[in-house]
Amino acid sequence: MNNGATNGAEGRFPFTPFPRGWFFFELSKNLPVGRLMSRQWLGQPAIAWRGEDGNVCIANAYCPHLGAKLAPESGGTVKNGNLVCPFHGFTYDTTGECVSTPFVEPNPACRLRVFPSEEINGFVFGYFDERGTEPVWRLPVMDEAEWTETLTHVYSVRTHPQETSENVIDLSHLSFLHGFEGVAHSGNVEVDGPCFKTDFRFDGSYNFPLLARIGNELEAEVQIWGLGFLFVDTVSKSLGARTRNWFLATPVDGERVDILVSAKVQALNAGGIKGLNRLPRRLRERIMLPLVMYEFKKNIENDFMIWENKMYREYPLLNEADGDILKFRRYCTQFYPDPDPRLTSASA
Repeated sequence: MNNGATNGAEGRFPFTPFPRGWFFFELSKNLPVGRLMSRQWLGQPAIAWRGEDGNVCIANAYCPHLGAKLAPESGGTVKNGNLVCPFHGFTYDTTGECVSTPFVEPNPACRLRVFPSEEINGFVFGYFDERGTEPVWRLPVMDEAEWTETLTHVYSVRTHPQETSENVIDLSHLSFLHGFEGVAHSGNVEVDGPCFKTDFRFDGSYNFPLLARIGNELEAEVQIWGLGFLFVDTVSKSLGARTRNWFLATPVDGERVDILVSAKVQALNAGGIKGLNRLPRRLRERIMLPLVMYEFKKNIENDFMIWENKMYREYPLLNEADGDILKFRRYCTQFYPDPDPRLTSASA
């Protein structure tokens, strides 16, 4: 798995900081037609805009003509759904094709480097592969009927996306670091190609501001699709709600990872916090949503100091309380470059 690339964070990781797969770029609501956005994404400046047909394009931020930066802060604009280069006025559609220039017919070879993109549940994702190949798998779309709006928050953390997903597999840290009790798998760990599924139960508590400490027994189902998409579906009878959390880790520059966390709530018909369970369902959900997001963020933030300072152990000395960490790491190898055959033959 080690192809000679190391994470810029002091070379802490023996694999590339830019694995292949689907990674978050922006919220759909922040990409209306006509708006051009830019950011550092998977180690390179990238841009995104939505064409008049509604399709989103995510592309490398440099013009293939003479290298002008196409970002809005560098003068790039969107006109009639197409991207216009600020240097010579070359115009690109959402497929990356140069459709016009002010002077001559476009060179057919003049194309943007475009990343496959898709929108699901209000998130815009781009597919990254260092080889430039097309995706052979897609992210799941979750039913949003009878759910609240989605609250989101973004963190920037010095780590690697594999580390953040591995936390869900590391059962013993849920007890020691987060204070949960009775943590255990409630079913089997399943791996199906790019999808890693697991579930577990644990006893915890909500410590909401201005409310008493609320004991809580939770059952969680986890889906991991690659190293940029983690989804948790949780049922809490004590809270009287089902919650959904997306955890989207996106490598930025080889050292830092942007982590978008989100929450949605669906009230259950039975159970719940005394007093709140007498309120109409939609009102209960509006009250619970920020409380759930507060608790989710608080738990996530407990991990940051560990992630930013730990060293990756390729051969960890595990025990039976640690969960299926090695199984998860084997699953992760499919998202890294294939080993260099010259190195393989040299070591044979």
